[in-house]
Amino acid sequence: MSRLLESITPVNYSIWALILGALVGYFGLVPPKILEKGNSAGLLQMAIFASIIPSLAEINVADLAKLSLQTLLVFAVVLIGIFIFIYLIPLWRIVGSRNLAVGIAVAQLLGFPATYLIANEIATAVSKTQEEKELVLQKIMPAYVVAGFASVTTISIIIAGIFVKFL
Repeated sequence: MSRLLESITPVNYSIWALILGALVGYFGLVPPKILEKGNSAGLLQMAIFASIIPSLAEINVADLAKLSLQTLLVFAVVLIGIFIFIYLIPLWRIVGSRNLAVGIAVAQLLGFPATYLIANEIATAVSKTQEEKELVLQKIMPAYVVAGFASVTTISIIIAGIFVKFL
């Protein structure tokens, strides 16, 4: 469907796929917890790791040293911004919890695959029973995943969809 819309409009198919996916989820056309119902959540996690690991093989020590200062500066600025917006200007009240607000803010640095994995790891680390884990996941998973999609993933798709025309 997104390819068809791309042929009709000047908008890239990846942007259409993002919009259509959001609409399908919003209108409830996809059942909740569809990965668990299909017993494929583990397969998705494996695919996510499989997509990340090959890119790590191309990194060498010189590349890491070159990027370390820039990375530290970005993280310092982000941490200062998080402190200002969450602690000095109490924007944490929007989500109801300072800890959740900090997690959402940090999740916006990472994007979708990482936010999904981090939410699972948090739920596993803090929960003693499967019921507790489900409750934690119900609370943090939507917030973390939406934060990752809203910032990194969505902006990346939109920018890539626009700049692909220049290639």
